[in-house]
Amino acid sequence: MVAGENERGQPSSSSPVVDVVDEVFELEDDTRFSPREHMVAGAIAGMFEHACMFPIDTVKTRMQIYSSSTPAPTPSIPAMIRSIVSNESPRALWRGVGAVLISAGPAHALHFGVYESAKRFLFQHNNNDSNNNNNNYAVVPNAVVHAAAGATATLSSETVMAPMDVVKQRMQLGEANTLKTRLGLFAFVRRVVELHGFSALFAGLSSSLLMAVPFSATQFVVYEASKETLLATRSAGNNSFSARDHCVAGAVAGASASAMTNPLDVVKTRLQTQGERGARRYKGL
Repeated sequence: MVAGENERGQPSSSSPVVDVVDEVFELEDDTRFSPREHMVAGAIAGMFEHACMFPIDTVKTRMQIYSSSTPAPTPSIPAMIRSIVSNESPRALWRGVGAVLISAGPAHALHFGVYESAKRFLFQHNNNDSNNNNNNYAVVPNAVVHAAAGATATLSSETVMAPMDVVKQRMQLGEANTLKTRLGLFAFVRRVVELHGFSALFAGLSSSLLMAVPFSATQFVVYEASKETLLATRSAGNNSFSARDHCVAGAVAGASASAMTNPLDVVKTRLQTQGERGARRYKGL
């Protein structure tokens, strides 16, 4: 009989529910799960995150382009939302979501699969080098390992994400009652290739990598550091990590990385949307 269960195999009333939740999120899960399981979890999480935050992403894209097309001050977030909803429709906030969902699954699966594999490989070699040198300390700090693993993961996933990211942002700029808003996803892809060439699908890839590599490196370093900080507040021997803890660590990491790389994100958006109405053309990065 498993501890915490009664004679019928059912959870006993004295066993709190929170213990079950915490047991699922043990810190050792990072190494117990296989790369394939990390890929599946990453794909699901990536698609869910993009779907939930897509309206805000649309507003962000419009605001990043708006300041380049008019000398007027960039409107606030609430003002931009009201403008899109009143002048177009609420559906305009979701225009292009299909493009990002198609690429988000494979890209995030690749991202987290590569990250976990790279992290294991780097930690193993880092510890082996430390043992060979008869040193009780790792050759390089853990933060460097996390940053290197995150950067490696980004180089692979961003290339997969780039074409549909271009399509997504061009669709987000579509205005009401234009041909672009009536085109389906794949028809829109054909339109971009016909008007701007196949290379347009990879426009801004260099700036994407220039932004995404430091973003991912910063995100994972802060995420892992946040987990360690939260664990430091636990009682001795308690390594449980709840879903709320993961959310807190992820929020701190995402906000920190976004704040640091936002200027590069503006450059990426403008390069990827060249030729669309209201978007300027640039000679290069």
